Amino acid sequence: MGLCLLHGRAGSFESAFQYGRMALQETEQVSDAWLSAWIRLSIAVAHIYHGKLAEADDLLAEIEVLFAECGDSYGMTIALLWRTWVAYQSEGELQFLQHLERLLVMMQNGDYEYLVQKRTLYGPKDIQQLVPMLIAAQSHAPVSHYASYLLSGLGLEQAAYHPGYTLRIQTLGEFKVFLGDRELSDKDWQRGKAKELFQLLVVKRKQLVPKEEIMSLLYPDLDEKSGARDFKVALNALNSALEPGRQARSNPFFVQRHGISYGLNLASGLILDVVEFEAHVKGGLEETNGERATVLLEKGLQLYHGDYMPDRRYDDWCIEERERIQVLYLRSLERMAKLCVETEAFDRAIHWCERIVQTDECWEEAYRLLMYCHYRQNNRNQALKWYYRCCKELDRELGVAPMESTKMMYDTVMQTYVTDL
Repeated sequence: MGLCLLHGRAGSFESAFQYGRMALQETEQVSDAWLSAWIRLSIAVAHIYHGKLAEADDLLAEIEVLFAECGDSYGMTIALLWRTWVAYQSEGELQFLQHLERLLVMMQNGDYEYLVQKRTLYGPKDIQQLVPMLIAAQSHAPVSHYASYLLSGLGLEQAAYHPGYTLRIQTLGEFKVFLGDRELSDKDWQRGKAKELFQLLVVKRKQLVPKEEIMSLLYPDLDEKSGARDFKVALNALNSALEPGRQARSNPFFVQRHGISYGLNLASGLILDVVEFEAHVKGGLEETNGERATVLLEKGLQLYHGDYMPDRRYDDWCIEERERIQVLYLRSLERMAKLCVETEAFDRAIHWCERIVQTDECWEEAYRLLMYCHYRQNNRNQALKWYYRCCKELDRELGVAPMESTKMMYDTVMQTYVTDL
């Protein structure tokens, strides 16, 4: 059953169906109707991800009856949730409204509102795909109040339109944008300036950016009229890339306009890797408990696949944010190394310090920690090599000598080295 769900969500549909049929044979042999219903639900969900909506609806109708016979209201609600979504996608308005009314009543009676608020095992892998049908439900009088209540829980009570997927943005190591599971290609952007405009809005996401400022940053060599023309073209291409199914003349969802300023809709539920990275590592840097700090820092560092916005490294509007993120990354590595030293996990500490000097060859604390770790491992030659490299890099890059604390570490290594000789 679990493998059926896993392969269905991953797009391996033949494998999903095969595992589902195998599981069903086992439960039907022992007449376990309840578990068989859940396995059938897994198969139905795999059909949905395979785009076979009509077949899925037939299965879901049978599954709903099976759960009813077992007295499982939760299973009935899950099956009905999917039937409602399928009807909405198939534009069967009458069937959609009939399913919708029953669904929201069951959700309200069973306190199942979390089904549209967070991911569950049998629910959609992208919870945002349910939002458009909740917006549509607001126009249906019998359930409009409860639908509005559910949308308010998602922070979307004012939304008149939603594209039906989560916008995911990767900025660390390589810039990528995903509409749900689908990655945007260069062709999807249509124009290079559309992508650059989006990157600018991502960097300045905490503020609205006036149109004039955008034009001065992206089109510094154009006159005002030409810049305004090219900006409009880039903005239209950007909105088309992010929301290819949006109806003409409807307001974009992800890029919002306020007067003559533009910005990202941060209430849209978009996922931005640098935001998650920053939240984890800042929590780890502030945490006083070593074990909890390690967990948080590791979660954040797993997201760091490289420099922030690498293809915008030479743009003035990105440099400050890029350097800020890099310093946060280096501080996190240093804290991880020190936590490892505290537990005498010297090899791990060396690993983190080497990552530091790969990024910043003048981060002197990393050299001190490397010297100390090798010294504690009785590898004094390696400790001395790191000291000499530290001296070389500081002189080459900054024209300065090591700090007194680094020299003291060197003296400690040398004294022990001489004594051993």
